[in-house]
Amino acid sequence: MHKQLFAMPRPILAILLVAVLSFGFTGIAIAESTTILPSPWILPGSSFYSLKQGWEKLGAFFAFDNIAKFNRAIDLAEKRLAEVEAFAVEQKTDLALETLARYQELIESASQLAEETEGSRADKVLVKKAESLSKHLAVLAEVYEKVPDTAKPAIRDAMQASAKSFQTIIKSVSDEKRNEAAELIETQQKVVQEAFNEVNQQQLVRKIPPTQSSGKKGMPSAGGQLTNQQQMWEKCISFPRSKILATKPRQCVAANGRKFVEPTTAPSPTPKPSPSPSPVPAPSPTPTPSPSPIPTPSPIPAPTGRFDNNGASGIYALDSGSGTYRDANIRDYDFVAGYAWRMAWSNFETSKDVYDFSGLDYILGKLNPIGKKLSLDMLAPTLEPSYISTTPGVATWTFTDQNTRHADYGKPIQKPLPWDPYVQDRFRVFVEKLASHQTTSPTGGTIAFRDNPALDHIIVTIPGIGSIRESPGGAAVPEVTTLPGYTRDAFIAAIITDLRIVTDNFPTKAVSVPFFGVTDNTTSPELWSAIHDAIQTEFDGVKRQKIGYFQENLAAQNTTGTVVGTPKSTSEPLQSGAFASFTSFQMLQSWINPFSNASKTAGTIPTDAISYANSSMATTYFEVYVQDLDNKEWNDEFREWSVKLK
Repeated sequence: MHKQLFAMPRPILAILLVAVLSFGFTGIAIAESTTILPSPWILPGSSFYSLKQGWEKLGAFFAFDNIAKFNRAIDLAEKRLAEVEAFAVEQKTDLALETLARYQELIESASQLAEETEGSRADKVLVKKAESLSKHLAVLAEVYEKVPDTAKPAIRDAMQASAKSFQTIIKSVSDEKRNEAAELIETQQKVVQEAFNEVNQQQLVRKIPPTQSSGKKGMPSAGGQLTNQQQMWEKCISFPRSKILATKPRQCVAANGRKFVEPTTAPSPTPKPSPSPSPVPAPSPTPTPSPSPIPTPSPIPAPTGRFDNNGASGIYALDSGSGTYRDANIRDYDFVAGYAWRMAWSNFETSKDVYDFSGLDYILGKLNPIGKKLSLDMLAPTLEPSYISTTPGVATWTFTDQNTRHADYGKPIQKPLPWDPYVQDRFRVFVEKLASHQTTSPTGGTIAFRDNPALDHIIVTIPGIGSIRESPGGAAVPEVTTLPGYTRDAFIAAIITDLRIVTDNFPTKAVSVPFFGVTDNTTSPELWSAIHDAIQTEFDGVKRQKIGYFQENLAAQNTTGTVVGTPKSTSEPLQSGAFASFTSFQMLQSWINPFSNASKTAGTIPTDAISYANSSMATTYFEVYVQDLDNKEWNDEFREWSVKLK
């Protein structure tokens, strides 16, 4: 028999050998592999690899229906992933990335086929292959650790593609089968989350420091800390998806993964009339990142991205209208993490499809040499270019800015309604252009803005309305119910759509939205609560990175011997945001030159406000007016907090 075998023509022998190596030993390889992948045996570059490809094409030829084609695509993707892993181990990065591109093509093909399958047979295959995909994420996390930094973005992109396909497959399973396999699907989701957690621990995790009050320059420690901690603990233990850890001391892990230590019972500090009472430190929780619980699979698959979900951190100098491209307030102080640069969509798209990113290039050119980060604050109330409202067929409303400090004060302006399809489509085009714009990297060379490590944070307002707030007669929007054609569903859908556009294009960056306690004519639930729930469902840290809540009203005053911070940490949506994602703040005004209400910052310094927000809402990102940063008497306090916020 063996003589007959070796008497066969060599091409036939080669094909048989490839067939055996490709299929015959797969079971052995799975048994031995720690990553549960078949051994690749023959790798790209081998003289036998073309025969292996031919055999694979032959197998694909016999896949007649969508279920078989889907099954085959996942199997081939698994083989490509095994090759990627082998190349990563051998430090052959270029070959690993080339093979990874073929892996992604197969995954995307499988995702499309999954949506076209149905029936009990399809359900069984879909659930089985979803399990395979969840394991792919674990393998990619290991590969991420092995490849050089230059290759890590490609690995992260592949993880995003796999996670998106995983969600699509789960969505394609019938409701009956999904309920039947709920426990298995939940296990698979945890594997997916753990893979991203592993990547985060390698690169993205930011630690939040123990809360401390400044207590410097004759200013008292923030009063009421113990009460705030008790409120944080009570909120945590009652918040959906939070859990109690039976440790000593006990900890409650909130939905955003932060841990809060149960405070000991003690009386609150008694306010003293003296302007400089002795600091009375309170027990301080030490929040640390922890994997977020995974909700039921969403019916809307999407890219995955920043899974530490703790937002940006540090003290940022707030810009002004002075200088070239508003650069006058850039500071090189060691306690300043970066620059909060306020721009609008209309600053970049000067007319339809005409884009000018020279200002962005200029600002990065100023920040990169001094090692500072950029926070792009798209906060202007007239966010969108004027051509949108004048386009025939676009639904509009009349906005009159009542803020006397704004250039457009008192001028009626036509703005598009936020749910108008045209404004959403144009916003998508703009964000894609912004994300793909080639910028200078801090380490040299060019890189797409979405991947530039200098970009740390994006604060985005909603085209058509600006911030999510109501301010009758104020600077932002009127009561939302006065918008022509307003319905709650359309309003919330517009917000989610615009936030998807930003996170899809900036999946690894911290994204915040200005969010206040907006209401409409329905009280159960209130509008802000319905918006919050929609945001937390869609931006859950699994499908997309979490969305932070931003407000520009942080202050602290001391008129009775006790520091009192505002806004109240118990106010909504701040409290829900602090537990479900993260919060970020701009100071209400300058302490040196108060322009809003001097009493709001009386008797304190800026770091008292920082201490208040950090202790009560775990906030780590602060925009501070440059006059206060320039005050040398406060440099030590800022420096102390800059270390804590890293």
